[in-house]
Amino acid sequence: MSYRSVEDSIEDGSAIELYRFETIDAGDFFWTSGTETFVFELNTYTPQPIERDEPTLSGDTSDLRSLQIRMRVDNPVVRRYAIVVPPKKDVLTILRLHKTDTPSPEIITIFDGYISQVKVVNKTATVSLVSTSFALDRLVPRRTFRNMCNFQLGDDHCRVNLPAEGFQFTTTITVLSADGLTMTVDGIDPTGRPNGFFTAGFVANGTIDFRMILTDVTSGGNTRTFTLLLPFQEISVGATVESAAGCDHVFETCRDKFSNARRHGGFPFVPTRNPFVKGLE
Repeated sequence: MSYRSVEDSIEDGSAIELYRFETIDAGDFFWTSGTETFVFELNTYTPQPIERDEPTLSGDTSDLRSLQIRMRVDNPVVRRYAIVVPPKKDVLTILRLHKTDTPSPEIITIFDGYISQVKVVNKTATVSLVSTSFALDRLVPRRTFRNMCNFQLGDDHCRVNLPAEGFQFTTTITVLSADGLTMTVDGIDPTGRPNGFFTAGFVANGTIDFRMILTDVTSGGNTRTFTLLLPFQEISVGATVESAAGCDHVFETCRDKFSNARRHGGFPFVPTRNPFVKGLE
């Protein structure tokens, strides 16, 4: 039998769903809404209390747009969002099959998307997801007409080589506050790098976990003390992190701090006075 014939059947259907959560930093999770363990593509899906709504369709097409699922607050995926959002969006793929579709059930993908929000009420977490196809269909402007630079410091348009030009350092955490928001790092030559040099920059724990630096002060010798926008989920004194300078995207900073004025990605010299509105005087 085929999936469709069983799905449309009044009596033969016995559906179960497989939930595959993919994370970039904590491995993958394999669960099923059924009551028994199920093995598919060498992965073992274990029973887990999961409920879902019907997917929302896009207004002008029949494409899937979003979905909400409900899980317990002690679910490992939910716990990842308890303090801070993970460094990369977790991806969920939902597969569906019928146990009565024997001997080899046809398995179809009914949803593929990423987590956009987690909301907890009492002991239940509602996880909102956006489908991958819908997210890719949205038009996002690459550049906007503004005074500030449109590029990110060190990207292919900016071209500042952060490590080679003295704007990024491999450092060691020597002090870490209890809430994880303040850390002192060692390994930065203070010459030519006054207080605030790293403000709006980042601290990187590995290659995917970044935190923005809100404030930066020298602490004597080669140490700096940073205040972070959000704490890292897992980090401790003695850890090695990358510390990078910040950019406020204005032309003067690009010129004076990074010597990169010719690649500034904004429009700083556009007149602010409109002669067609206020006249020439």
